[in-house]
Amino acid sequence: MTTNTTQEIQGFASRRNNSCLADEVSCVHTWGTWYACCPSGSSCPGAKVSVPNNVCCASWTDCTAQIENPPYFCCEGDAQGFGFRKETWVGCAPAGFQGDASYSALTTIATITSFGTNTVTTTAAATTTANASGTTIFPKATANTGAVAGGVVGGVVGVSALAAVVWWMLRRRKKALPPQPVVSLQPQ
Repeated sequence: MTTNTTQEIQGFASRRNNSCLADEVSCVHTWGTWYACCPSGSSCPGAKVSVPNNVCCASWTDCTAQIENPPYFCCEGDAQGFGFRKETWVGCAPAGFQGDASYSALTTIATITSFGTNTVTTTAAATTTANASGTTIFPKATANTGAVAGGVVGGVVGVSALAAVVWWMLRRRKKALPPQPVVSLQPQ
């Protein structure tokens, strides 16, 4: 097992039901019986000031901007992730949780099982903490970046095609015009 420096401990807090583990920092009570928990040695700025979707940082300085893209967070065991449609709030709920229309169910993108204490596992796009239990990573509710990128690319291609058609028509028109007679300005 490698030793992690405090600077490597950075990411969205794990959500745990009832309480954090003994070797974790308890950030704040999130909702119901759920708590945001960070690995030992990290800090939770959300415990002192309001920080949406509590994060684990190397110091008390809010590091949300550094880890927000791509936005992932972890739930313990068989818990399921959810988001609120009109807010940036996310959380974990027991398996089978039924919310109302304001809740948005999130898709599990990875399940990680780690053994040992205070193991920090980094995946391609998320930092997770697990202690002898399964940890499930969920993407935070965000705008569909694929659709946004597709719209931008489609718009650029459409404008380019329109410009090419206009250029081709002007060039064709210029070739189709009969040549103008040259007027001589010299006296005869």
